[in-house]
Amino acid sequence: MRMRRALSEFRIMGVKTNIPFHVKLVDSARFQAGMFDTRFVEDRFPLEEQEPPYPEIAAIAATMVSHQHGQQTASHIDRNESRTMLRWKWSVW
Repeated sequence: MRMRRALSEFRIMGVKTNIPFHVKLVDSARFQAGMFDTRFVEDRFPLEEQEPPYPEIAAIAATMVSHQHGQQTASHIDRNESRTMLRWKWSVW
């Protein structure tokens, strides 16, 4: 089958693709026989519950984003306090 061959020859590096799913799909006897409907994929290929491949990296990234957000918030507050102090100094003169 041409589709099966094309999928096996397709190469994408660096990102995860759904090519393995499509290979299973076209290898299915029911699919090849044209015996499918709108629930075919859902019934025959249930989603697998998976853990993230690198939970430590996800946790580190979330921590870094949270820290950066905190730094931006603190910087914004510092700038506002500085403006307030400048206005206060000018009003005393």
